[in-house]
Amino acid sequence: MHKHQVDPDHFLNTVHAIDYSPVASHDGLIEAIRALPGRKFILTNGDVGHARAVLGRLGKADDLFEDIFDIRAMKYTPKPLPEAYEAFFATHGIDVERAAMFDDLEKNLLVPHERGMRTVQVVAGPEFAHDQVEAWELEQRGGSHVHHVTSDLAGFLRRLP
Repeated sequence: MHKHQVDPDHFLNTVHAIDYSPVASHDGLIEAIRALPGRKFILTNGDVGHARAVLGRLGKADDLFEDIFDIRAMKYTPKPLPEAYEAFFATHGIDVERAAMFDDLEKNLLVPHERGMRTVQVVAGPEFAHDQVEAWELEQRGGSHVHHVTSDLAGFLRRLP
């Protein structure tokens, strides 16, 4: 934003002007998330509109999350920077010792782990292919900061005690 004088709202509106139709409805995932105890949040480097568009495609998830803490709420300081998480934790009074963080990028789980959260990397299944995803974005190095890895989030959540 600063180096290239990019307007963040214009950027977010442009990158999120996409076809969401590939996101299939997934009632099983919605119900598995709904069955979890405690408060639920979305922490995204995208914006609220993008998160809501994805949730709308997944199913009836309007009341599923207490808040969507987006890049604007992070004051444009994205994950994996520690400031992003600290702002989120402080805003919502997150007790990190009793919380879990789910993310598709392994690097985004380091700070939550360091703060005491349980971490889960949600990876794409072998059938996933996308010409705009770089290999490094989906790397799995198996760092000790990743407690669990799953390619079936709904199944993973249903198996929790």
